Amino acid sequence: MRAPGDVQGTYIAEAVIEHVASTLSVDTSSIRKKNLHTHESLQLFYKDSCGEPHEHTLPAILEKLANSSSFDHRAEMIKKFNMRNKWRKRGISSVPILYEVSLRPAPGRVGILNDGSVVVEVGGIQIGQGLWKTVKQMTAFGLGKLWGDESIDLLERVRVVQSDSLSLIQGGFTGGSTTSEASCEPVRLACNILSERLAPVKERLQDQMGEVSWDLLILQIESSFVQGIGFFMLEEHLTNSDGLVVSDSTWTYKIPTVDTIPKQFNVEILNNGHHEKRILSSKDIAVTCHVFAIADAFGEPPLLLAVSVEKQEENSRHTEETSKYLLQFSS
Repeated sequence: MRAPGDVQGTYIAEAVIEHVASTLSVDTSSIRKKNLHTHESLQLFYKDSCGEPHEHTLPAILEKLANSSSFDHRAEMIKKFNMRNKWRKRGISSVPILYEVSLRPAPGRVGILNDGSVVVEVGGIQIGQGLWKTVKQMTAFGLGKLWGDESIDLLERVRVVQSDSLSLIQGGFTGGSTTSEASCEPVRLACNILSERLAPVKERLQDQMGEVSWDLLILQIESSFVQGIGFFMLEEHLTNSDGLVVSDSTWTYKIPTVDTIPKQFNVEILNNGHHEKRILSSKDIAVTCHVFAIADAFGEPPLLLAVSVEKQEENSRHTEETSKYLLQFSS
């Protein structure tokens, strides 16, 4: 499973919060808000990657998401519905996730050939996450100043090739929601150098820069979230007598089908200004699908956010009315 340890740890942390709220007979959201990170607490746990105070957007995203989804209103409607229905129950959950994403050094190479085509090599590995397309977009962005507006899309002239340990040494690893930024930053720096060197002859370059699109980013967020739904809602986690999980990880993973994808699934990229230490100010995201959640970056965090789906179902099952009726039914 992607994000090993993070997924399980996220669920355990949310289970603790749910237990505290149940014991105190208070709303779970209030416990989560009281334990929400501040910039001061981030400095204690993530000193090297917490950023500046204005870059701490978690509270703002949570508030924006609650307002745009009418969370409090829906929660009240669900409460009334559960009071009127014995066996049909509804639930709602809002889960904020904080995921550390740190920049790391990685190699990259950009070459412009005689025919005007561009060849790019990076240390990251394309494993279906759309890395090549992201790198092509960064290349088009970085070299765009060399091209005019008269000719074809520059993206059509960019080709990313798989590197090896001879062409690019110390390529690093692929994972942790850091590969796109780690691969795009050396490409951006290389494009800046090429632009400076080729500025005197840019009149001879006739191709057009491609417009950077965030459609692929949205798709990655959606697919990662649905994968998390499969982990939390479709898996049977078998344990032995010592309580250790004996399920064989992803070898027995049940792939979510088209019926698993939420009918209403909204993803928003927060326009939160300039981040000095992020590559082109990479964005925060908000995910809603009758479940409301937030994250930073777009790989593992949306996967972890899927815990909110399980917590929504648990919220619908563990109402006071449900417990009362089940007790009556069992007796």
